[in-house]
Amino acid sequence: MEVSGGVQKISYIPLLKQHRIFLIKTIPSTEWIVDSLVQHEFFTGEDKEMVEHSNTRSNKVRTLLDIVACKGEETAKCLLQTLHQGRHFYRELQPWFSTIQYQPSEGMLQKPVLLRDPASSYSMKLRQELGQSTAFIDTYVQREEMLLDEIYTESIMELLDKDNSILVCQRGFDDLFNNRAVINAEAEVTLITGDAGTGKTILLQKLQNLWVKGELLPDIKFFFMFKCRTLSCMENQPISLQDLLFRYGCCPERDADKVFDYILENPATVLLSFDGFDEVSSHVEVEVGPECLCASEPAQPLALLLSLMHGKLLRGSRKILTARTGTVIQKRTIRKNMVMKGFTQKNVLDYLKKVFKEEDQRRSMMNQLEANPSLSSLCSIPLFCWIIFKCFQNVKMAPISSQMPSSQMRLTDIFLRMVEVFLNRTSKASEVKVRGQVDVLVSGQKALVCLAKLAREYMLEGRYIFTQEALEAMDISDEDAAMGFLRPLGHYDGCGSQSTFEFLHLTLQSFLTALSLVIDKEVHCDQLVVFLRTGKIGEATSKCVPFKEKPAGGVSEHLQFTRLFLCGLLSEKRVGLLQTLTSTCLKKKQRKVLKYLKRSIQDDLKSQKKLWNPHSVPNFLWMLRCVFESQNKDLSELVAKGFRAENLKLTYCNLYSADCSVLMNVLQHIRTLSRLELDNNNITDYGVQELLPCFSSLEVLRLSVNQITDTGVHILTEELKKYKQIKFLGLYMNSISDVGAMDIASLIDSCPHFSVLKFGVNLITEKGGIALARAIQRSQSISEIGMWGNLIGDEGAAAFAEALRGHPSLIELSLSANGISSQGCKMLAEALCHNSCLKIFWLVENQLEDEAAESLAEMLKVNKTLESLWLVKNRISWQGVSCLERALKGNSTIREICVKGNSFSKEEISLLEDKRIIPH
Repeated sequence: MEVSGGVQKISYIPLLKQHRIFLIKTIPSTEWIVDSLVQHEFFTGEDKEMVEHSNTRSNKVRTLLDIVACKGEETAKCLLQTLHQGRHFYRELQPWFSTIQYQPSEGMLQKPVLLRDPASSYSMKLRQELGQSTAFIDTYVQREEMLLDEIYTESIMELLDKDNSILVCQRGFDDLFNNRAVINAEAEVTLITGDAGTGKTILLQKLQNLWVKGELLPDIKFFFMFKCRTLSCMENQPISLQDLLFRYGCCPERDADKVFDYILENPATVLLSFDGFDEVSSHVEVEVGPECLCASEPAQPLALLLSLMHGKLLRGSRKILTARTGTVIQKRTIRKNMVMKGFTQKNVLDYLKKVFKEEDQRRSMMNQLEANPSLSSLCSIPLFCWIIFKCFQNVKMAPISSQMPSSQMRLTDIFLRMVEVFLNRTSKASEVKVRGQVDVLVSGQKALVCLAKLAREYMLEGRYIFTQEALEAMDISDEDAAMGFLRPLGHYDGCGSQSTFEFLHLTLQSFLTALSLVIDKEVHCDQLVVFLRTGKIGEATSKCVPFKEKPAGGVSEHLQFTRLFLCGLLSEKRVGLLQTLTSTCLKKKQRKVLKYLKRSIQDDLKSQKKLWNPHSVPNFLWMLRCVFESQNKDLSELVAKGFRAENLKLTYCNLYSADCSVLMNVLQHIRTLSRLELDNNNITDYGVQELLPCFSSLEVLRLSVNQITDTGVHILTEELKKYKQIKFLGLYMNSISDVGAMDIASLIDSCPHFSVLKFGVNLITEKGGIALARAIQRSQSISEIGMWGNLIGDEGAAAFAEALRGHPSLIELSLSANGISSQGCKMLAEALCHNSCLKIFWLVENQLEDEAAESLAEMLKVNKTLESLWLVKNRISWQGVSCLERALKGNSTIREICVKGNSFSKEEISLLEDKRIIPH
């Protein structure tokens, strides 16, 4: 290489000569290279013939390099650029380009490369076809098309470790594939779980679209996406792995066997995604035979799925599996575990701007959300947010608030509105403006009844895909099918033809199933009770089984939603509306269902211990949701009466902000609640707003890991200051900035009994740290402060030093991971010389050096109160540790000084004599 003007200039021909042997061994084929050189006019037809006439691959490469050397630098430059653009398809070339530190010129980047070998051609075809199928997002109106890039809004994802502890709230895609928080390094499946409607399917579409554009995983050559339900609809016909990839995916135009051989030989170039494992997990447990160990052998489709998940086939490929919350998947299968958590308030506002292009429309929708807290809460679920926005956007529909007061908003109302919008699509605009909800339902009664019956028959059989023949058997016309309830399955969904359909979303199918159960006169009252108990329609039984009891294999979330909608549709408010669709007596069904709910609630609430069994909590939540949908005050009071508890603990329950409305439906009848623990959920700022009525008596409130922002903090602090009862506030790992810290400081000032604040892993800088420290300094009751993982720095440390000086009540303080240097530590240590209260002090993961250790050692000679000092993962050497050890000779109070992860050797550790210093 030559150096010109301080910049290295590559001499291409010498470079090719230097690496000639490597290139002859490594370049897999020459056809695509020669075609590119011909296209860009560096090679002639005669040059191409000379290369092709060579009898072996290696001789073709030799001839190619010889001709290039004769033609000069520009041709050599084009060859290198051609190889560089093809490096994603030929992985063995990638390390070489890193070794030679090759940087392509701008002019060469504009020259397209022709990749002609079967595997590369297939990869390009796959990208092209998937680019077309993923560019647009499915909408509730089949004729409407919306660009994915224009409407896609990220939702929160949480990365979990092997103990299901949350490591981070992830907003991008990096953690899906990197080596962070790997549960089983030998496994290959990235599991993405989440409740219904949190955006798992659209996330996969986004990933695929990014891959098509070359913006995701450049080393992946093939991306295959399947729905698990399509595997179960293949009628258990044995198929091979090649059939699965090509017959039910994108088929190569030529040399399919060669492409498949390439895939088997290069599994690391393959990414497979399987959406909706919850839809087949029960079948997997019961029906699947032995796993498939040979790629060429036919096997049951679900057996193929398991074999891929377990690495028995395509070992070394990457797999993504989605499932609804609670789906049982063996941990040995999971490499990484992610949880979809839906929208925060900011996500909702971002999505609002994308859906409503006109300013007046956005403002009108915002007014609706502000006037209806329960409506806002439902928007934390992306699916429900989409339904609400689309229904409101439809000009045929009256404003939501005009007919639906905020106190009455339920999920059943939202889906009834969606049905109304679908049915209105067949009416003239002039008619829609004057018709009420009853008129709309009656006018579309025939289609609605048939679609609901179709949903019920397939849902109760655990089937979600049906053919044109099934629609005709139910007397569903093409016009009915085009209303929006149904959508045709595309080519990649595995069932082959455009005459194959599914419901727009499984939750919509659950709603229609419940509607059919309510209005079908052939479904008797006792059968509804059987369904609530077992999830099946069978013979009536007089035995009353608690709501939480499940049949073998459990009740799927789809059927849980059906139960919920069943209770909602049979509420007093809606019975009159639905009576217009049926000749059966809905009042009788309503009484029967209410009687069952009352008896099952009583059985569930017999014992407090039984109620709060960890295994019963999810079912208890579903019961609360059903009670909320029923809008029955007697049921709400019955639940409240059944657990007159002072403490309500619902941590790690996947509570969403909409569930806060569900909780308040019961909590409003309890006046004794003093402790509310909702850590590790997804209640967001909307949920905080919904919980306000229960704050008056609270002494302990835990809302850590809940995507709460400054807005939510302001709402809750203003409410808590009214009553001055709060003693413990947990807001660890949220998205709270210095603005929220100011509100917390004001709360500490206002509450005379405030004692514990858990405020780590937020967005607090020195400004917020100073405000909090000054409030703590003024407090006479504060005893414990957790500030781990903020960034208050030395300025914040100085303010905390002033707070520590002579403080009468602070016993425990953590300032870990706050960017504090030795200078900040020196101020803290000096302040502790004048403190006789603090017992536990954490300074883990800061920037402390020996100077800090020396100042802490001087403090220990004076302070006789401190019992535990943690200095893990700093920059303290043996010199600093020695100072600490010497200081302990005159201090009998300190129990431990933990110095793990600092800068000293094993030999130095062996010299420690005082066992109170913990080095590892």
